[in-house]
Order: sequence, then C-alpha cells, then structure tokens
Amino acid sequence: MYPLLLFFFISGIKGLSVVSTGNVLFDKVVVPAGCVIPRDVDNIARAALLQQCISPSKGKKLDEERCFGELGCFPMKSPWTSNLRPFPQPMTPDEIQPQLIFYSRDNPEVGQVVQVWPNISTNGLKFDPKRPYTTFMTHGFASNCNTTWIQHLKDNYLKQRDANVFLVDWNKGANLLNYLQVASNTRVVGAAVSRFVKYLREEKGVKPGQIHLIGHSLGSHISSYVAKSNPKISVLTALDPAQPGFEGSPAAVRLDKSDAEFVEVVHTSGRPFIPLLGFGFITTVGHVDFYFNGGALQPKCKIPPFDSVNITSISDLVLVPVEVLSEWVGCSHNLAHEYYSEAILTGNNNCSFVARKTGAVEHLSNTFSAGYANKLTNPILSRIGDCDAEKCSIFGLDIYRYPTIGKFTINTNSDPPFCLLEVDRQKSLAKAVSEREQNKASQTDSKSVNLTETSTGAPNATTTVKSILSPVKNVFSKVKSFI
Repeated sequence: MYPLLLFFFISGIKGLSVVSTGNVLFDKVVVPAGCVIPRDVDNIARAALLQQCISPSKGKKLDEERCFGELGCFPMKSPWTSNLRPFPQPMTPDEIQPQLIFYSRDNPEVGQVVQVWPNISTNGLKFDPKRPYTTFMTHGFASNCNTTWIQHLKDNYLKQRDANVFLVDWNKGANLLNYLQVASNTRVVGAAVSRFVKYLREEKGVKPGQIHLIGHSLGSHISSYVAKSNPKISVLTALDPAQPGFEGSPAAVRLDKSDAEFVEVVHTSGRPFIPLLGFGFITTVGHVDFYFNGGALQPKCKIPPFDSVNITSISDLVLVPVEVLSEWVGCSHNLAHEYYSEAILTGNNNCSFVARKTGAVEHLSNTFSAGYANKLTNPILSRIGDCDAEKCSIFGLDIYRYPTIGKFTINTNSDPPFCLLEVDRQKSLAKAVSEREQNKASQTDSKSVNLTETSTGAPNATTTVKSILSPVKNVFSKVKSFI
C-alpha cells in the first residue's frame, strides 16, 4: 500500500501523531516531523499539511502570508495554492540563499559571485552595461550552477555573443527531497532576481531590450516571474518548463507568452504527468513552441515505469526520492538544454535544427501517443513539400528573425551532434530571411536600419526591441489560432 494513503489513514484520528509505517523513507522524513493531521479535512488539505510538516517552514499556518523585506509578500491563497498546486509556504531567502555567478568574455571561466540578498553588491564586478546583452540562465529542480550543462551553455553563449551572463544559483532551495517545496521556492528566487534586474535598470542603465532570460524546468517559471516584474524584457527562452503544479494554472503563477516581448519554448517531455510521468509542459505557452521529436519522448529515452510507481496525483511527489524522480524524468527533460546549447553554435556550420510548422491534429496525436506518432510520420512529412520562411525556421539565437510563429516540430539525431545535415534547406531559409529583411529595410526610414545582430556580430546602436520583433508581430494575427 503506498505510503501517502497509509499516512492519510493513520492520521485520520484527530490528535494522533504519526507512527512508523515500515517504509524507510517515510519513517525517516515524516515521522520525525511529529505531524498531526486533523480528522475533518479533505485529502487535498491533508496533502498540503503533509508538505508543510516536512518543509523548513513547519509551524506556519498554511494560508499565512509571509513577507521578506524588499522581496515583497508571498500570499498562500488562490491562485498560488489550489488542487493543482498543493504547495507549502516558500522557504525564506536566508534558507534558500539565492546568488548570481557572473561571467563575460573578460572572465569566461572564473565566475564572480554576486550577492542579491539581503543587500545587492556589485563591487569589483566586470559588468559592462554597454554590452549588447545581459543574460540570466537559471537551473531547475535538483541542480546547481556547477553542473556541466549550464557551464557548457554559458560557454557556447559567450562564443556567439558579447554578453553579461549571470547564472542564477539557488541550489539550497532546489536540492531538497520535496519537489513541491522546491516548486514553491521559485517565487522567492524570482523575486530576488527581479529585484536585481530592477537594480541594473535603475543604477546601471540596462534596458529591458538588452535582457535575455533562459531557464530550464522550474528555472523557466523563475524566469517568468522575473519578466512579469520587469515589463518589456526582450526574449525569454524556456527549456522544457516544469509541468507539475504549473500547467493548467492561471498565467499569473506560471510561464506565459505575455511575460516578455518574445517567448520561445522548447518541449522535450511534454506528456501527461499522470499517468505517463511527463515533466514538461504539453500546451503551447510561447510565441513559438518547439516540439523536439514530437515533444513527448526523446530518442533512446524510455517512458518511466508508471504502472509500478503508484503516482496518482501531484501530492505523491513528496515521497519520491530526488534521485529516483531524476531518473524517471531526466532523460527527455534534460535534453532540452542540450539541444539549445548545441543550437547556439549551429550557425557556424552546415548542421542545423530545421523547425517545421505543425498543426493542432498532429500536435494532439503526438501528445496522446507519447511521441510515437511523430516517430512514424514526421521523418516523411519533413522531407516533402515546401519549407520556406513562412513555414519553417532555423532554431537558435536568431529565431526571431523568422516571420512565422506558432507550433513547430524538430527532428534530431539520437546522439550528439543532434542537429541534422540539411544544407540546402538551411541555405534557402537563410537567404529568404535576408532578402525579406533587405526588402523591409528599403521600405522603412533610417531609424530601422538593422533588425538585429547575426550570431557573431553586435547589433546596430539604433536597434530596438520593436524593430527586432516586428516580423513576428506582423504575422501574429494570421497564426494566432495555432498558439
């Protein structure tokens, strides 16, 4: 009998403390917490109480609003908590200890630590507001800024762009047994980074159009909170945004295309969390949504053993060890940042990620078949018919140069390099986009001379966010039914 239901049973008598269940994990985590669950509460409330019992915020009322100085207050009523979000209160910033690690082309290997709580200090920082880009990269659940993938992503980014790069390190709030506690902590991390972004804008003169937010998993929602608090941010890149506790919730508590001027989303494990243990978003939430290999299951990855793990609701995640959960969902989920990191460099060779626009029927068939429909149909469909700049694009840093928006599917190799050799298609798409930009430039005044930089150059000084995104916005009304 799985432990959560057993916990509900033995705690059904008002005033009765939890006793041993014979389950090692349960006994070591829940029993020492000394939890007492009232008899007259429903299962959702019981689940929330259980989260609170083993969270660092034990002793606080479930619906008590907590405030942390300049970070603001964090209410615990709807929409922040609901049946879809049985989250405990977030940990305090002193417990999470969020900080930033700064890199640039002046210090690409040795990062500088930037404190963002309780005080902000940039003394001695090699930050330069004149750099074209200021970029924040945020890890997710059970990760940190020393992992290979985020260091590799930072290195590839600096090879292509002269940027101020901040890695958002919140490992003390991310590496916990309880996923629901970690998910709740994203609010505090988002507030801390938001406060720092406002500092850069007010004290250093950084413009919202210079800012690029990149987040993986729960880091996508942290990026969303940062963007929500700082309007007109240029680009937000969400790499397989975390599904449990977020998908299906109001836009105020999750990633949404209204967060930034341009929101791009990568989907690699977008299958239903119940019962297929998908961890990434299924639905479209960006201006462009890229479904790699169908977006549900990646090559060489397997669907977790959902028939033997007894996960029937999000509340059950509290009793799943971090290592086990990472093994179940990590394969497809983590390939999102691998694809993006590789795509950053593909402009320098003949290998590319060609994105083909897809319709609602094909998208639904991939979702409900866990990606197997894509394995059968997309290799054929991607090789027939036209693939012009109105129907296809090249995934990477210059994606906003392409006029079309909506849902796209991308095929990859099973092993690195993941990009495919589609030289003719890549050249024809690049040519079409260049010609389109030239024609547009000839029809406008001198204030919009340059749309944006190429992957290796710097933008024109007169470039604005509106001019960068105008190709996308001009066709939004034509394709809004797809997103």
